[in-house]
Amino acid sequence: MREGIGVSGHELERLITDLQARGIRMLRYLYVDNDGVIRGFVGRVENAVQDFQDGVTVALAMPFFTAFDHLVPGTRYGCTGEWRLKPAPETLRALPYAPGHAAVLCDFATLDLRPAPEVCARTQLRRVLDRLTRETGLTLKVGLENEFYLVTREDGRWVPADQALCFHTSAMNRHHRFVEQVVRQLAEQGIEVESYYPEYGHGQQEFAYRYADALLACDEQIFARETIRAVAEQHQLVATFMPKPFADQAGSGMHMHLSLWDGERNVFYDEQDPHGLSDVAYHFIAGLIAHAPAVCAFTAASINSYRRLAPNAWAAVFACYGIDNREAVIRVPSPLHGRKGKTTRVEFKAVDAAGNPYLAVAAVVAAGLDGIRRGLRPGDPVAENPADLRPAEREERGIRRLPGSLPEALAALEQDTWFHEVFGEAFIQEYVQMKRHDWAEFMAHVTDWELERYLKAF
Repeated sequence: MREGIGVSGHELERLITDLQARGIRMLRYLYVDNDGVIRGFVGRVENAVQDFQDGVTVALAMPFFTAFDHLVPGTRYGCTGEWRLKPAPETLRALPYAPGHAAVLCDFATLDLRPAPEVCARTQLRRVLDRLTRETGLTLKVGLENEFYLVTREDGRWVPADQALCFHTSAMNRHHRFVEQVVRQLAEQGIEVESYYPEYGHGQQEFAYRYADALLACDEQIFARETIRAVAEQHQLVATFMPKPFADQAGSGMHMHLSLWDGERNVFYDEQDPHGLSDVAYHFIAGLIAHAPAVCAFTAASINSYRRLAPNAWAAVFACYGIDNREAVIRVPSPLHGRKGKTTRVEFKAVDAAGNPYLAVAAVVAAGLDGIRRGLRPGDPVAENPADLRPAEREERGIRRLPGSLPEALAALEQDTWFHEVFGEAFIQEYVQMKRHDWAEFMAHVTDWELERYLKAF
């Protein structure tokens, strides 16, 4: 179990000096915008101490710039004004895949370096984690599993890098050098890979990282994405975290494993319960179920996300929970024998990496916290595939289907008063406006599928 650390000014100078001694000349100031894209600026390392003190200039529009590089019409964050990128010194590290370069993650801040939760996802997560601890005395640990595809270009189209079966050793052998390089370079950045395997789709891979404090887990997610993509490029491949790049292959998720802790004690575990879960765990699960439609606006945050979320695909489209049930949006994995107290957790499945991980975790935490505050109960776990139940039975058991599109999730977010309280009206309004602009751009295009089926039919 790893925890984030703070860095003093003296320690920062020492870290910068150490980087220079290792041949680091340039420093990347990275941030994740609210549409989930990793962006940044590059400065000379000898100016780093001053940049950390003053912040790095960024245009007012950038936090809500879209993934398609568009300024959203009508936004309050337009062509005039600036923010400062405030580096988080504890995230500073050399980049093994880019010799001579280091990187640091940044928060958006005001010109006088005050926090800017109205635009900053990382600050939003920190605030909801602080609220969780303030109201419950507990801290959240998160473990992320990343699925992604290795693809290549053939005859003008993207194709999987292999045709291997699920878990097949042929893919392990084919991508051995890529995997070894990723694992080694992540380790050099302090990120522990717990496991790797070829996934269900052709060319699909999965890396699972050791659980950590929630903010640190999200920071490591950003560095892991950057590392995987960079190493893939060095192997003449493209690594994509797009949720559903191929219609005939499995989707890619970012499964989120969660547990609440009181010091060194996992408070989700109760050996007296038939399922090994505490009241706190049940309350947390119930909160997630209650707010699941709104949560999806942050965890399934792209238009393409909803091509992945389909019944009978182990992606989970029903708001319920189950013990080792991979068709429920909340799976309670079987804990490891002999370590039940440490490995009891819940897994939220309707989440992918095509969004901002700080917002995804913040939304899940907010939902679970509301369940704890209100003492909600989730009912009995669902032991069967909810898709196989008759609609009337699902309704009787309170099993709702999750949103089927991004606009449905955004409508649920707009109606969720708890999320408005947690994130603030200004943030919710700008986020919804940005995402609806993404949807409008998608709807402005005519697809090949439409042409093939409609052009001669009418």
